[in-house]
Amino acid sequence: MSELKFTEDKHVVQQTQKSPRVEIKKDKCKGCRLCILYCPTKHLKLSPQFNKKGRQFVEPRETTGCVGCGFCFSMCPDACIEIYTKDEG
Repeated sequence: MSELKFTEDKHVVQQTQKSPRVEIKKDKCKGCRLCILYCPTKHLKLSPQFNKKGRQFVEPRETTGCVGCGFCFSMCPDACIEIYTKDEG
């Protein structure tokens, strides 16, 4: 099972699991929900928290797995999402 963690700078929400891994730049995210809408596994959700701009940001769910399809990455108009397909330490 994966878990969510915030990086030291608290600007990136990161899902920790072996492969694939989704990272979302929370302070850049405007919460448009396009990534949520197009995720085939419903792996992303709107956070109950707010970023520095006062907007709810998107974060990975703990109970579902990313398949690495890239739909979220492709749909994000602000390039807030990065997908890593193998564990990079």
